[in-house]
Amino acid sequence: MGAKQNKKGKESPVFQRINFDFLYVIGKGGFGKVWKTYSKRYKRIFALKEMSKAKIIDKRSDKSVKYEIELLSKINHP
Repeated sequence: MGAKQNKKGKESPVFQRINFDFLYVIGKGGFGKVWKTYSKRYKRIFALKEMSKAKIIDKRSDKSVKYEIELLSKINHP
């Protein structure tokens, strides 16, 4: 998974809201929600975590969020 070319030949991120059907919320936390989504491109179900950048900055939690991103990117679980 990565980026694909747009009309102008530049790479555009695959993980944009438009590329998913948001089915329902499966969890809520201090910074946002976790959604059950369907990927239009890969034709499969994903859990997508949506976080509020303003809340993260306000609570000065950017380091813990970066660590969480690093940790979650290493996990491969169905």
